[in-house]
Amino acid sequence: MWHVSRAGLPVSLLSQRLTPPVAPVRERRSVTAHAGSASLTLRSRMDHTADQSPIRRNGLRARRALSDLQRLSYSLRIADRLERLPVFRSARCVAVYLSSWDEVDTSEIILRSWRANKRVVAPVIKNKSHFEFAELAPQTRLRNNIYGLQEPASSRKVAKHDIDIVITPLAAFDAHAARVGMGGGYYDRFFSSLATRHSYFRPRLVGVAFACQQSTKIPENPWDIPLYACITENRTHTF
Repeated sequence: MWHVSRAGLPVSLLSQRLTPPVAPVRERRSVTAHAGSASLTLRSRMDHTADQSPIRRNGLRARRALSDLQRLSYSLRIADRLERLPVFRSARCVAVYLSSWDEVDTSEIILRSWRANKRVVAPVIKNKSHFEFAELAPQTRLRNNIYGLQEPASSRKVAKHDIDIVITPLAAFDAHAARVGMGGGYYDRFFSSLATRHSYFRPRLVGVAFACQQSTKIPENPWDIPLYACITENRTHTF
């Protein structure tokens, strides 16, 4: 059961901003896990792997340097921009992550989606290489997953083709639709079919990040899924 604070945000999500400043392990890559094209062997993947770790470190360092007040203020601005995005307004089913202390706070996005009668789903970790999406409703109970992050305890799983838009966490992004996550590849594996599309259908991946996380050109890997859009507190980047 979710309780709403006097600020209008779910207490279960607000409490995450009070957790110790430890890097969230949202995406930890398994070297044996499949990501992207099924034709890529482990050796060929390693031969073509771009080192994104310096960009990831810089992006995480930049967002952790923000104050709690800045993160909250910027997160509300991002929710405002997202609400005006046509693909969000037309979406019936929205996938959204449950934020940790230093990420863009998604509490307001979740509340606005519910108020607009949208179906909301959130990631549920199956193991150290895969996740799936489950229903997230006001009455949904939350639990901690293997990384200490909150996820729905709901058993109602949702197929990816039923999702219209995916609000994606970012460590860094650039002006060419490239994203850097936490290194686990969960989103890339789950949405691997999007990597070979020449045009976007469903679902559309929309990254949310703080402006300080923008990087110059990010070297991409074959399995990386490009963003449909990226929203910061300052602007909406569409690709």
